[in-house]
Amino acid sequence: ALTRDRRLASVMPYDGEAFTTLARGIAADLANPQSARAGLDKRLLEMSGPVLSAVRPLLAGKKRIMVLPDGAMNLVPFDLLSSEPGRYRGLIEDHVVSAAPSMALSQYAGNRRIAAAKPALLAVADPSYSKPTTLAGIPVEELQAATRGSQFLSYFEPLPETRTEAEAISRMFPGSTVLAGEQALESQVKSRELGQFAHLHFATHGILGGEVPGVDEPALVLGQEPEEDGFLTASEVSKLKLAADLTVL
Repeated sequence: ALTRDRRLASVMPYDGEAFTTLARGIAADLANPQSARAGLDKRLLEMSGPVLSAVRPLLAGKKRIMVLPDGAMNLVPFDLLSSEPGRYRGLIEDHVVSAAPSMALSQYAGNRRIAAAKPALLAVADPSYSKPTTLAGIPVEELQAATRGSQFLSYFEPLPETRTEAEAISRMFPGSTVLAGEQALESQVKSRELGQFAHLHFATHGILGGEVPGVDEPALVLGQEPEEDGFLTASEVSKLKLAADLTVL
C-alpha cells in the first residue's frame, strides 16, 4: 500500500484455492438478482479480511483508492469490499475506487496526454465461431456433463448483426478498418499498430473470469486460430499499445 507519505508491505497467509472459490461464489451471487443480501454481505466481509486488514489504517481520510488487482481479485468489484472489519460497509460508501493493470501504466497515463495520430476507427465484429470439440484441453461433451448443461457454448454463437453495426459506424470515420468474419482474430488485433486509432469498437461476445473453463480472466471472445485460444484476456489487453479516446466493448 502506498500513500503520498507512507508505504506498507505485509504478507497475509491465505488459502488460494478457498479464496478463489469464495470470489467465484460472490461473483455468481452478484449476477443473480435473487441472491440474499445478508449472505452476500457476510462473504464480502470474509473476503475483505486478508485483502484489507493490514492497510485499513492507511485508508482513513483518503477519498481515492487505486488498486492493482490480480488473479481472483478480478472477479469481484474492489469497491464492494468492506472498509470496516466488524460489520459490512462497502468501500464505495466512502471512496472512489479505480483499477489499473500496473503502477507503471497508471503513472504513464497520468503524466502523458495521449492523442491518436488520426480520428480513425478500428472495429472488430462478427467473429467466425467454429464449434469447438475441446476447450481448455477437455472434450466438449465431458465439459457439458461436468457443468450440468452450462451455457458457455452459447458464447460461440454467430453475431451477424454486429458486422452491420461495425460497417455502419466505420462510415462515420474516414480511414477506418473493420475486422470481421475470418479477420476477427486475436492475431489480427495484436499485430496491428493500435496507437493510430482514436476509436476502438469491439462487437463480440464477452465473458467474465471463470465463466469458461480454463479462462480465469475477463475476455473478449474472438475467432479460433492455430496459434491463439480465441480469448483476448484482460492481461493481454494491458500489453497492447493503445491511444484511443474511446473504446467500446
